[in-house]
Amino acid sequence: MTDIYNYSTTEIVRMLGQRVRKYRILSGLTQKELAQRADVSVPTLQAFEKGQNKDISFSTLLRLLRGLGQLDRVEDILSDLWESPYMLRSDGEQVKRVRHSKS
Repeated sequence: MTDIYNYSTTEIVRMLGQRVRKYRILSGLTQKELAQRADVSVPTLQAFEKGQNKDISFSTLLRLLRGLGQLDRVEDILSDLWESPYMLRSDGEQVKRVRHSKS
């Protein structure tokens, strides 16, 4: 994928399906084997790999990643954020949010 923002959501889902297919084949798994490992139906997996499933759920994608042994890749979606130095007091304590009452 070059610039992901140039693609529609449907196109991204289609590309993810193609990648899952490549991972499955490289892992030496049949569609039936991956579907069983991921606890999804074979037709769901087939539609996803062919780009016919335009709205796969995130939980289904997570199950497929787990079945492929790639669940740790989820960490790449939203990596940890660093602590802002502005959010720490000089004594190292985190600054508490102040809520003002409505007058």
